[in-house]
Amino acid sequence: MNAATIVTLLDDLLDSAVAELTAPPARRFVAHGEWAHDCECVTSRVVEWTFAPESRVADYQVADYPVINQITLAVAVLRCYPSPDGTTVVPDVADLTTAANVLAADLAELTEGLSTRWEAGTLFPNLSPNTLVGAQAGWIAARAIGPEGGFAGWEVSVTVRA
Repeated sequence: MNAATIVTLLDDLLDSAVAELTAPPARRFVAHGEWAHDCECVTSRVVEWTFAPESRVADYQVADYPVINQITLAVAVLRCYPSPDGTTVVPDVADLTTAANVLAADLAELTEGLSTRWEAGTLFPNLSPNTLVGAQAGWIAARAIGPEGGFAGWEVSVTVRA
């Protein structure tokens, strides 16, 4: 896996996520490391890349210890979220419920949509056909982000093993 492949994976994951959301935020970008948490955006990033250096590949070619070349990518959808106004006034319960329902819909759309795209072979459409031959997306996981500072959302990660 090289830099061009990683960039393509990040771009394709971001585009796939945006396509699956009914009402995607207008702000979208590829980030490095932890992204700045602000509301109304969609971002993708590399979480972790695990690999064996080429010089060591021969050392690891045994049935019980296969060469590892996998990358975990994440896409996040962040939304504005009701928060205290700096006084003792807490957000209205109806507003909190509405915001939580939007986030629940985002999660359902992302996990279902990305899983469906993986099964159909369309999650990473811009990779050359031989890049992920025999690859596996072994894990799709989600974690909540926030609420804090007026935003909340979901990060959905996909691990690709080539």
